[in-house]
Amino acid sequence: MNVDFSFGVILWELLHLKQAWSDSTNMLAVSVQVANGKRLQISEEFRNVSKYAHYVKIIESCFQTNPDDRMEFGEILEVFAKAQEG
Repeated sequence: MNVDFSFGVILWELLHLKQAWSDSTNMLAVSVQVANGKRLQISEEFRNVSKYAHYVKIIESCFQTNPDDRMEFGEILEVFAKAQEG
């Protein structure tokens, strides 16, 4: 995992108020699944509420399989700044 993917995991945990992959006892299997493109799912309760839209956008970006498709941290800061404005 790299830094931006890990940042997405941290945001996911903050949003869901639970530890990522807490239902798994085999972290090696989790690592293999992630390497094969499996991602944590964002609950629909957050997808459908506008006040969480910025978190969803950032998490989805951080979870992109291709690191080149992920937001840079400057862009992430801009999303947070816009969220604070309105």
